[in-house]
Amino acid sequence: MFTRLLLLLCALLLAGCATPYDSKPSLWGGQTGFSQSQIGPDRWQIEFVGNDLVSRETARKYVLKRAGELALARGYGWVEVMSLDIVRDAVRATPRRPQFGFDRYEPDTFMEQLHVEHRISALLILRLAHRQQGDEALSAAYLARIATD
Repeated sequence: MFTRLLLLLCALLLAGCATPYDSKPSLWGGQTGFSQSQIGPDRWQIEFVGNDLVSRETARKYVLKRAGELALARGYGWVEVMSLDIVRDAVRATPRRPQFGFDRYEPDTFMEQLHVEHRISALLILRLAHRQQGDEALSAAYLARIATD
Protein backbone atom coordinates (compact mmCIF):
# COMPACT_ATOMS: atom_id res chain seq x y z
CA MET A 1 0.00 0.00 0.00
CA PHE A 2 2.80 2.41 0.94
CA THR A 3 4.62 1.69 -2.33
CA ARG A 4 1.51 2.50 -4.38
CA LEU A 5 0.98 5.72 -2.46
CA LEU A 6 4.61 6.71 -2.99
CA LEU A 7 4.42 5.98 -6.72
CA LEU A 8 1.21 8.00 -7.02
CA LEU A 9 2.76 10.93 -5.16
CA CYS A 10 5.85 10.86 -7.41
CA ALA A 11 3.69 10.77 -10.53
CA LEU A 12 1.64 13.74 -9.34
CA LEU A 13 4.77 15.74 -8.53
CA LEU A 14 6.27 15.03 -11.94
CA ALA A 15 3.03 15.91 -13.71
CA GLY A 16 2.79 19.26 -11.93
CA CYS A 17 6.20 20.61 -12.93
CA ALA A 18 7.01 22.81 -15.88
CA THR A 19 9.72 21.55 -18.20
CA PRO A 20 12.94 23.07 -16.80
CA TYR A 21 15.57 24.94 -18.79
CA ASP A 22 18.34 22.41 -18.29
CA SER A 23 16.27 19.52 -19.61
CA LYS A 24 17.50 16.97 -22.06
CA PRO A 25 14.91 14.96 -24.03
CA SER A 26 12.81 13.29 -21.36
CA LEU A 27 13.04 9.67 -20.35
CA TRP A 28 9.32 9.31 -21.10
CA GLY A 29 9.60 9.07 -24.87
CA GLY A 30 11.72 12.17 -25.50
CA GLN A 31 8.61 14.36 -25.68
CA THR A 32 10.02 17.40 -23.86
CA GLY A 33 13.40 19.10 -23.58
CA PHE A 34 16.03 20.42 -25.98
CA SER A 35 17.48 19.19 -29.21
CA GLN A 36 19.97 20.99 -31.42
CA SER A 37 21.68 20.17 -34.67
CA GLN A 38 24.15 21.82 -36.95
CA ILE A 39 22.62 22.44 -40.39
CA GLY A 40 25.52 24.27 -42.02
CA PRO A 41 29.07 25.47 -41.31
CA ASP A 42 27.82 28.25 -39.01
CA ARG A 43 24.08 27.51 -38.92
CA TRP A 44 22.22 25.70 -36.20
CA GLN A 45 18.73 24.61 -35.35
CA ILE A 46 17.66 24.59 -31.70
CA GLU A 47 14.32 23.18 -30.62
CA PHE A 48 12.70 23.18 -27.20
CA VAL A 49 9.50 21.29 -26.43
CA GLY A 50 7.75 21.98 -23.13
CA ASN A 51 4.67 20.74 -21.34
CA ASP A 52 1.36 22.49 -20.50
CA LEU A 53 2.99 24.66 -17.84
CA VAL A 54 5.55 26.35 -20.12
CA SER A 55 4.49 29.71 -21.56
CA ARG A 56 5.35 31.05 -25.01
CA GLU A 57 7.64 33.64 -23.42
CA THR A 58 9.50 31.00 -21.43
CA ALA A 59 10.00 28.82 -24.50
CA ARG A 60 11.36 31.84 -26.40
CA LYS A 61 13.78 32.66 -23.59
CA TYR A 62 14.95 29.05 -23.41
CA VAL A 63 15.96 28.77 -27.08
CA LEU A 64 17.57 32.22 -27.16
CA LYS A 65 19.59 31.48 -24.00
CA ARG A 66 20.69 28.14 -25.47
CA ALA A 67 21.74 29.94 -28.67
CA GLY A 68 23.94 32.34 -26.66
CA GLU A 69 25.53 29.46 -24.77
CA LEU A 70 26.15 27.58 -28.01
CA ALA A 71 27.79 30.62 -29.64
CA LEU A 72 30.08 31.28 -26.68
CA ALA A 73 31.06 27.61 -26.41
CA ARG A 74 32.09 27.64 -30.07
CA GLY A 75 34.03 30.91 -29.84
CA TYR A 76 31.46 33.20 -31.50
CA GLY A 77 30.31 36.53 -30.11
CA TRP A 78 27.08 37.04 -32.04
CA VAL A 79 23.92 35.16 -32.94
CA GLU A 80 21.86 36.05 -36.00
CA VAL A 81 18.27 34.88 -35.70
CA MET A 82 17.14 33.52 -39.06
CA SER A 83 13.71 32.41 -37.81
CA LEU A 84 11.95 31.72 -34.54
CA ASP A 85 8.65 29.83 -34.51
CA ILE A 86 6.66 29.10 -31.36
CA VAL A 87 3.65 26.79 -31.54
CA ARG A 88 1.32 25.29 -28.94
CA ASP A 89 -0.28 22.05 -30.09
CA ALA A 90 -2.80 19.70 -28.56
CA VAL A 91 -1.04 16.36 -28.58
CA ARG A 92 -3.36 14.04 -26.73
CA ALA A 93 -6.93 13.91 -25.54
CA THR A 94 -7.73 11.45 -22.78
CA PRO A 95 -10.97 10.92 -20.87
CA ARG A 96 -10.95 11.94 -17.23
CA ARG A 97 -13.42 9.17 -16.48
CA PRO A 98 -14.21 6.99 -19.46
CA GLN A 99 -17.94 6.68 -19.88
CA PHE A 100 -19.49 5.29 -23.00
CA GLY A 101 -23.13 5.25 -23.96
CA PHE A 102 -24.24 3.84 -27.23
CA ASP A 103 -28.00 3.95 -27.23
CA ARG A 104 -30.58 6.71 -27.11
CA TYR A 105 -31.24 6.18 -23.39
CA GLU A 106 -27.65 6.56 -22.29
CA PRO A 107 -25.94 9.66 -23.75
CA ASP A 108 -22.27 9.46 -24.64
CA THR A 109 -20.57 11.67 -22.10
CA PHE A 110 -17.10 10.65 -23.30
CA MET A 111 -16.64 13.77 -25.40
CA GLU A 112 -17.70 16.06 -22.55
CA GLN A 113 -14.96 14.83 -20.21
CA LEU A 114 -11.81 14.94 -22.32
CA HIS A 115 -8.59 16.28 -20.88
CA VAL A 116 -6.48 17.86 -23.62
CA GLU A 117 -2.71 17.80 -23.13
CA HIS A 118 -0.66 20.48 -24.87
CA ARG A 119 2.97 20.83 -25.86
CA ILE A 120 4.69 24.08 -26.71
CA SER A 121 7.58 24.04 -29.13
CA ALA A 122 10.06 26.74 -30.02
CA LEU A 123 12.19 26.24 -33.14
CA LEU A 124 15.09 28.64 -33.65
CA ILE A 125 17.21 28.71 -36.80
CA LEU A 126 20.35 30.77 -36.28
CA ARG A 127 23.71 31.68 -37.68
CA LEU A 128 26.79 32.17 -35.52
CA ALA A 129 28.97 35.21 -36.27
CA HIS A 130 32.24 36.66 -34.98
CA ARG A 131 31.01 40.24 -35.39
CA GLN A 132 27.66 42.00 -35.61
CA GLN A 133 26.19 41.92 -39.09
CA GLY A 134 22.76 43.50 -39.41
CA ASP A 135 19.90 44.27 -37.08
CA GLU A 136 19.07 40.61 -36.46
CA ALA A 137 22.39 40.01 -34.66
CA LEU A 138 22.25 39.63 -30.89
CA SER A 139 25.16 39.51 -28.46
CA ALA A 140 25.87 35.92 -27.44
CA ALA A 141 26.99 37.06 -23.98
CA TYR A 142 23.69 38.90 -23.49
CA LEU A 143 21.63 35.90 -24.59
CA ALA A 144 23.56 33.51 -22.36
CA ARG A 145 22.64 35.66 -19.32
CA ILE A 146 18.88 35.56 -19.92
CA ALA A 147 17.11 34.65 -16.69
CA THR A 148 14.98 31.54 -17.07
CA ASP A 149 13.16 31.42 -13.76
